[in-house]
Amino acid sequence: MVCDVCPVSFFFFLLDEFINLSGFSSPKTRSRMGRHFGDLARIRHIITFSLSPFEQRAFSNYFSKGIPNVWRRFQSNVFRVAPPMVAAYVTYIWGTHVHEQSKRKDPKEFENDQ
Repeated sequence: MVCDVCPVSFFFFLLDEFINLSGFSSPKTRSRMGRHFGDLARIRHIITFSLSPFEQRAFSNYFSKGIPNVWRRFQSNVFRVAPPMVAAYVTYIWGTHVHEQSKRKDPKEFENDQ
């Protein structure tokens, strides 16, 4: 007796569908089933960028536009970032100094010791 869904035949069916969907077969057989593997889900509100193989000039405007842009961005943010950092540093130095002073012994308490 032959069953309708034999495990071996089902395995070969799944293997055939995987080969068809993954692009290892001809385009004619690939088009009969769903989307391609890279297009399985539709993702909205996420923008991806990639660099074209014809535009791969990594340092094309590095000196003419890159360094001035870094300097402009530094100048625009230095007065937002620096004051809290300076205040935190001064507070840390003051707290360390007060802590070191509080660890010292008072010499007046030990004047009469022999």
